[in-house]
Amino acid sequence: MKRLLLSLLAVSALHSQVNAEDMLIVGSDLLKGAVTEPLTKYAESQGLDINIDLYGSIPAMAQVRNGDATLALVANAADGEFQETGLTIIPFAYQVAFVLVNRNNTMREISLEQLSGIFGTSSETYYTRWGDLGQSGGMATRSIQPVVLVEPDSVVVELFKSVALNRSPLKQNIRYIEDYVSNSEVVGGDSGAIAIFTYMPKDSGLKALSVSGKEGIAYDPARENVYFRDYPLSLPFYIVYRNENFREVRGIVRFLLGDEVVQALEEHHFMPLPENPRKRAILDLDIGF
Repeated sequence: MKRLLLSLLAVSALHSQVNAEDMLIVGSDLLKGAVTEPLTKYAESQGLDINIDLYGSIPAMAQVRNGDATLALVANAADGEFQETGLTIIPFAYQVAFVLVNRNNTMREISLEQLSGIFGTSSETYYTRWGDLGQSGGMATRSIQPVVLVEPDSVVVELFKSVALNRSPLKQNIRYIEDYVSNSEVVGGDSGAIAIFTYMPKDSGLKALSVSGKEGIAYDPARENVYFRDYPLSLPFYIVYRNENFREVRGIVRFLLGDEVVQALEEHHFMPLPENPRKRAILDLDIGF
């Protein structure tokens, strides 16, 4: 595929009048693994010259705002409140911190405050045994073993620290793993473990806990709850482009919302949009909204 890098001078002269054949897509480097290959193949199939330069959400937003890029894929912890006009903003995907325990654990939900007492160093209350969290019987005396899955191209650990721990450091007794498949017994084989994962492993002996925030209502990490921002441990990513570029970007935005990219996002442990909001966004593109 031919790659065309417009000089800053040329882009400045063109502003937002960029042809689809000269598309520059910028955005979060976290999305490189998930979207670069599908976008490249799509561009080749459509005969488009598209340069993909994913190196950060903040500079990407500046490029789209100034007309130096056609489209951006950016993370925004402020729930999409970009505080500026002239942009179309479409939800795209999420990184989610799943709180997982062994299926034999009878807990169904946990609060951010309790998570802070398990994983953090700044909480006024520290939880070391499951009885501290209201578990009875044999579980009451079981020690709590916190576990964290660390993966590249993920900010889930930092997201968890920001939301649940008020940015405090993690405790020293936490066990870190880099791959669940090779360490499945660490959580799946230990009824006393509680883990922060970037995804929900399939066919495992684990279950995801619902999490409650300040409102006191616990939500599980279902796609709908993440989409409506009810589940507190998630970071949203958005498709952003200037309104006047709608005709130029419509095809590629439609592709980004399609099944092929959804599959790629899931393979790289991102959570795509729920099916209905995704189809509504595609319909809006088709009818020209």
